[in-house]
Amino acid sequence: AFDISPKAIAWAKQVHDGKDIDFLVADMFAPPEDWLNGFDLVVEVYTIQALPLALREKSIDAIASFVAAGGRLVAVQRLRDEAQTEPEGPPWALSRAELKRFEELGLELTEFETYFGDEEEPVERFVALFRKSG
Repeated sequence: AFDISPKAIAWAKQVHDGKDIDFLVADMFAPPEDWLNGFDLVVEVYTIQALPLALREKSIDAIASFVAAGGRLVAVQRLRDEAQTEPEGPPWALSRAELKRFEELGLELTEFETYFGDEEEPVERFVALFRKSG
């Protein structure tokens, strides 16, 4: 697991002390070279939606670049209606159309499921599973 924030990594190490998890400080826009096409499983939960819309495509590209040939990507985000072209945020929910960027980068959408959170005013979210050919 990684985060750009040293404070977040220190907290995660403390909370998950004794577990077999490597926590690293890293920037997804400037990752270690061996991360590119380096993982059989990439799990992306709420990172894309937390970043400004100007970084949407760049963040999708970065996350997709970590998936090895034959690997899988699990993405969990808030879902927004296609008609809402300028979402309010943060967080800035993703549309189904924006998810097509993963497919443009060689990942096939194999499953897509929506659900509502348990907030007082439930927000629609999705879990998407992609597979990279190879």
